[in-house]
Amino acid sequence: MNRTQIINNTLKEFRQNVPDYVGCGFVDMSTGMLLAVDTVDDHPREILDIVAAATADLFDGKSITQIEELWKESRGVTEGGHYFKEILVNSDNLVHLFMRSVANQDIAAVVICTRKVSIGMLFAQARQVMREFEAARLSHNVCRIRSSRGPEPANRPESQMRPAIAILTPAAIAARIEAWAAPAGDALLLCRLRPYRQAGFDGLAEPE
Repeated sequence: MNRTQIINNTLKEFRQNVPDYVGCGFVDMSTGMLLAVDTVDDHPREILDIVAAATADLFDGKSITQIEELWKESRGVTEGGHYFKEILVNSDNLVHLFMRSVANQDIAAVVICTRKVSIGMLFAQARQVMREFEAARLSHNVCRIRSSRGPEPANRPESQMRPAIAILTPAAIAARIEAWAAPAGDALLLCRLRPYRQAGFDGLAEPE
């Protein structure tokens, strides 16, 4: 699956699993563009574009960025990345949950529900859908990495073969890839895997 298919499938999962669902969408915060949207009712495109721009401003606005830096400094956090991962906004009639992707921090999802929604259930269900989105995204990225590295040389000993990977969860995938990436000194790949190793997802990956 490509990124568009993964996002569209995730929108369907939000609709099916989030209680008191009104709509959801994915935003590319590097451009402020709405990548995809799903709503129960029809809404003008202008309104949807405003929501996309507001999502980018919520996570990457000047004031938010300054607050993030202050919190990281006070907590002794020196590594890069963003401090705020989720933001909940209540309006007169709706509840908006904004969630930054772990796999790509330029991507955020927004889930909108009616005010009668149970906040606990909203977080539980939306986070579960996002975990599945992260796993699907990482699965897609790993397939691209393996494809770009090309086939194994015909004369390479079996003991030196790179392991095949069955994709189940981000942490499991990361652990499996690290096993062959670390000896090869693939620093860029190891750096990209760090968020998944820190995310605390459970699961196992077995050779195919």
